[in-house]
Amino acid sequence: MNAPPQLPPAPASRWQQLVQVVPMLTGTIATALLFAGRDGGTYSYVIGAIFGFSTLGMLVTSAGLGAPKKAEMIAARREYLRHLAELRRRVRDTITRQRIGLHYRHPDPQSLWSSVDSFRLWERRPTDGDFGVVRVAIGPQTLATPLIAPATRPLEDLEPMTAEALRRFLDAYSVVPGLPIAVSFKSFSRVYCLSVRDARDGFDPGPAGEADPARGLARAVLAQLAVFHAPEDLLIAVCAGPDRRAWWEWTKWLPHALHPTGTDALGPVRLFGETAKELEERLDDLLRSRGRFDGEPDGQRRVTPYIVVVLDGADLAGSAHLGTDGGIEGVTLIDLDRDPPRLLDRSALVLDTAGGRLTTISAESDGPGPPPPIGRADTLEPAEAEAVARRLAPLRLAAPATEGRPEAPVREPGADFPELLGLGDPEALDVARLWAPRPHRDRLRIAIGTGPLGQPVDLDLKESAEDGMGPHGLLIGATGSGKSELLRTIVLGLAATHSSETLNFVLIDYKGGATFARMDRLPHVAAFISNLSSELLLVDRMTDSITGELIRRQELLRSAGDYDSVRDYERARAGGAPLAPLPSLLIVCDEFTELLQAKPDFIDLFVQIGRVGRSLGIHLLLASQRFEEGRLRGLDTHLAYRIGLRTFTSLESRAVLGVADAYELPKKPGGHGLIRIGVEPVIRFRGAYVGGPWRRAGRSAPAGAGAGRPRVRRYGTAYVPVPSPTPVDPAASGAPEPPEGGTLLDIVVDQLAGHGVPAHQIWLPPLGATASLDDLLGPIAVHPSRGLAVTLPQLHGALHVPVALIDNPLQQRRDVLWLRLDGAQGHIAVVGGPRSGKSVALRTLVATLALTHTPAEIQVYCLDFGGGQLAGLRDLPHVGGVAGRLDVDAVRRTVGEVATLLADRERRFATAGIENVADYRQRRATGNTRNPVSADSTDGAGGMGGALSSVGAGSAVSNSAMGGNGGTTGAGGGARGAGEVDDGWGDVFLVIDGWPSLRRDYEELEPVLLDIAARGLAYGIHVVVSASRWMDLRAGFRDLLGARIELRLGDPSDSLVSRKAAASVPSEAPGRGITADGLQLLMVRPQVSSSDPAELVTAIAAAWPGASARPVRLLPASVPYSAIADDADPANLLALTIGIAESNLGPVRIDFGSEPHLLAFGTTECGKSTLLRGLATAISTRFTPQEARIVLIDYRRSLLGAVRSEHLIGYGTGAEQAADLIASVADYMQRRLPGPEVTEDQLRARSWWTGPQCFVLVDDYDLVPTATGNPLTPLLPYLAQARDIGLHLIVTRHSGGAGRALFEPILQRLKELASPILLLSGDREENLGLGTVRFSALPPGRARLITRKEKGTLIQIANRPPA
Repeated sequence: MNAPPQLPPAPASRWQQLVQVVPMLTGTIATALLFAGRDGGTYSYVIGAIFGFSTLGMLVTSAGLGAPKKAEMIAARREYLRHLAELRRRVRDTITRQRIGLHYRHPDPQSLWSSVDSFRLWERRPTDGDFGVVRVAIGPQTLATPLIAPATRPLEDLEPMTAEALRRFLDAYSVVPGLPIAVSFKSFSRVYCLSVRDARDGFDPGPAGEADPARGLARAVLAQLAVFHAPEDLLIAVCAGPDRRAWWEWTKWLPHALHPTGTDALGPVRLFGETAKELEERLDDLLRSRGRFDGEPDGQRRVTPYIVVVLDGADLAGSAHLGTDGGIEGVTLIDLDRDPPRLLDRSALVLDTAGGRLTTISAESDGPGPPPPIGRADTLEPAEAEAVARRLAPLRLAAPATEGRPEAPVREPGADFPELLGLGDPEALDVARLWAPRPHRDRLRIAIGTGPLGQPVDLDLKESAEDGMGPHGLLIGATGSGKSELLRTIVLGLAATHSSETLNFVLIDYKGGATFARMDRLPHVAAFISNLSSELLLVDRMTDSITGELIRRQELLRSAGDYDSVRDYERARAGGAPLAPLPSLLIVCDEFTELLQAKPDFIDLFVQIGRVGRSLGIHLLLASQRFEEGRLRGLDTHLAYRIGLRTFTSLESRAVLGVADAYELPKKPGGHGLIRIGVEPVIRFRGAYVGGPWRRAGRSAPAGAGAGRPRVRRYGTAYVPVPSPTPVDPAASGAPEPPEGGTLLDIVVDQLAGHGVPAHQIWLPPLGATASLDDLLGPIAVHPSRGLAVTLPQLHGALHVPVALIDNPLQQRRDVLWLRLDGAQGHIAVVGGPRSGKSVALRTLVATLALTHTPAEIQVYCLDFGGGQLAGLRDLPHVGGVAGRLDVDAVRRTVGEVATLLADRERRFATAGIENVADYRQRRATGNTRNPVSADSTDGAGGMGGALSSVGAGSAVSNSAMGGNGGTTGAGGGARGAGEVDDGWGDVFLVIDGWPSLRRDYEELEPVLLDIAARGLAYGIHVVVSASRWMDLRAGFRDLLGARIELRLGDPSDSLVSRKAAASVPSEAPGRGITADGLQLLMVRPQVSSSDPAELVTAIAAAWPGASARPVRLLPASVPYSAIADDADPANLLALTIGIAESNLGPVRIDFGSEPHLLAFGTTECGKSTLLRGLATAISTRFTPQEARIVLIDYRRSLLGAVRSEHLIGYGTGAEQAADLIASVADYMQRRLPGPEVTEDQLRARSWWTGPQCFVLVDDYDLVPTATGNPLTPLLPYLAQARDIGLHLIVTRHSGGAGRALFEPILQRLKELASPILLLSGDREENLGLGTVRFSALPPGRARLITRKEKGTLIQIANRPPA
């Protein structure tokens, strides 16, 4: 408050003013004399007059300043009184609101009966600040907004009128009369309630007995405690003497006066005793563990329930608890007949009601005499108290909520729900009666609660055109408001009154799923979708499922007769049209706001349902704790009815209902709500409760006594022991009673489960546990000619295999991913990130092929670069081999085997007139394996095959190692002629697990594999690869892979299908992926239901009676020279065979006619000398001495005895001998050079000279060149023309320093001439400048041949041991 204005200070005296004038006059006269003394005249008089007037004005002004300004004081007084008037208005408004608030918080005890049926019932909880606070009187209280007097000067300095006004204002408004006065009873262990004072106090003691004011106050206190505190939080006990028992008999109706667990013959034990000892026996389990009263501050009570005990004339002898000094924790005694001690402790309070005025005395009371009364004491008549108790008698708290606190008080839990819906006994529902056809006005209409007058409040889901409230609605309720319970009530009520052919549900709970827990057993439930918050990927799946249902209903209406709506469809069905039931569909989505926050695009589905749901019979009910109007763009106009439980803010209430009333709903108990349909007035209701324990009628009745007939007993406060029950024969007792403890929801769901037709399932379970092969292929059994195979004959040899399950929520079904390998999908790519199940997918493919084809129909060859997952397939009879990354020879031979087969089939198809691979498969299947135009010619490698087959068992290479039969070489390895259609192979699958690793480690094989992929499908050869990324597959190669399986990728942006679909693949689910259409898939396990993958492989192998797939023929470690000795090309005798090739195990020939020289590099004992020895032997045996002669340069004498015939010109073991021999050869070559006389025809035919071919074999060339010279230098001019003059230089050198040695003139010239080079074993770091071909560690005799046509062909040199 502002301070009143102060009086102005007193003005100056007249003498002080005159003293101020003297200086002014003196100055004026002096100035006038100054001007007059100079010239005089008129000018001086004018100046003097001006100064005179100035002086006179100053005198007048100074005289006026000293007088007080009366007008200013009047204005200040008026302003201050206006200030007090404004404060008076505000204070009166505060008083009005304070009075309303206190009377609302602490109503008159005589009006408590009306609060029993209001939402205020049992609103105070142990954690609330007003728990245990009770009104005791009505009297003056300080203004809620304190009036603080301003700091002013002494009263004599203040303006009198305003100061008096301030005093009267403070006296009038600082204290407000007639307000409720409350006491926190839980802060005191004992309250003495008295009505008699000493005679010297001058008070009339008043009436005694039941009408005593003290007992009236006690009744008022107990009534307030019972109305505003729940029985689970507060108990009331009475300890009264026999002569006063009747005064407190009314407490037997209070649910707070009943023992929580103890019972007697009348039911729960009444907390009443005539002695303290008797009452303590009733309360022993509630008191024994409590400590002493410690005076805890409000809101910190730790012991529940809080107990209030009334002592009225009872005997306290023998008391162990109630008579404890200082009191018991959580217990307050209201003592009505004992005088308080003269010195009160801090835990005691005295309430004196003498004369109807209430006086309080406590340890803090000051002064020698009694304090003045604080107001008029409250009182309640016995009849009024009993009326309140009887209204409370049937009420109980429903059930503990999730936090262990009751949610809402109702009559016997759920008892009003069966009554509202007319269900009868929930434990014996007449489902046929409840599901009987209902009039259209009652269809989709149920009661969800009761209104203020107890009338049922209905929810009608039909649209407004059918006198309904729907079809769509909104439900908003804050935490603890009963939102989930109301949703359960709505769903259960509709399910109990409508059959599953009339109504279906889609129950969606974004968080957890507790809202609709256990309701999925209802036959009405078409989809139960929960816990979406932890698996957001399921939201998109739910979108597809519900969209699919919209499409399904539209198609159904169209196909049934182009009906415009479900209403027309139902009319036609009712008229006798043979139409299947099309039930209405209610979609209930709880926590839709959080769903839209996580997936904003989901609103489009809601809008679509709002737009077309009416005609399709689909109803939408959205529920959430909070409401954000901006998120319902386009949908709010479709929400016809809106239900608002208690909201967090008034803004939310206005947004939902248009009024702020929902914010004003009580926090406790829950279940109170408002419903609004369109622009109609808001209807208030109290929702029914189905989640609490259901207690059958009579469950508290004691066991029968006497002859088994029930006895009528008087209900009172006295304890009635339970009589001993009479044994009953179980056989004669009939059916046993259902077990206790189930909720009404569980009971009704159990009664409805199993009735009616199950709803059409909109939501199939997400892909979870993988299926096995027999789930897709059907039964598997042993066939006499096919071994362990599927029993479905259509799959035998069809090259159609299922490999995965496809989740198709839009079509509401599960599909199977079939690979049709007989067409464009013959090549397969499986791409997925680490641990995504690529290898298992390949095993599934191979296992499926094995169960649908015989080893004669398909053969599988595996390159396992993925960690050994394919090794378990090695025992399958269909698998010809499994090569790992470290099996270098096996990897190369596997690729070479397939490449050779491709080339052989290309020739065979052309020769046999096979149009395509389908024609080939048909001929093999029908047994027509001969070419109509028979050809008896054999493979060009037949001679070689015969040579190989002649190798004996004791040789280094056995017949089986070279192919297993004695026919021609090549991929077939058999003796089948070109005219034979069947080459002994079926469809061949080359499975490569880990394509990037193969490209990195076997770069030279990539072109071969790309060629196989490009041409293989036309000849029944399939390539199956796996990779971690699509980018690992070159674009051209990727285009050849017609069947693509995309598993989970490391980076969804790498997807070739859809980045969004790839991102939706679960990260911790191997085998999950997407199809080419973006649908989710789950690969099948490579096993059957009764076995694991290893057992399936064993079972297939054991059941197959025929021959297995041909194994991969590996390049032998040693090839005897005898195996190639007879190999020759009659048309070109200079093509000398040096070994066999890895690619086809065929002979390797060096054509010295076109490429006259040969270089070989290798480390020690790698086969260099063996190569020269074999060439020397081949020359000696193929040519006569007149046709070919040999010069050996061998400083280490490794070739001694290699040539014993006349073919040997000379053997140079040193520099001098080598120089002589080379000089003679050079002289001989000089004479062969063409002269000018040689004609063009001679040059063309090379006939200008005659004589033998000259072969110069140089071993260990690194020893030949020295610092003094190179004996071979004379041959340097003739190397370029060697082919024309019959010169052949064959040089072997150690691999060490070979890179530098290539700059030596002889070797450099040979390399420039592109002479064939053999790289035997050597150090990889040695670089010869041959591109990607480098030295590597190889076994003896193994080499890479580099020619103009071959870039690193791996060969095995024939072993020609020394003589």
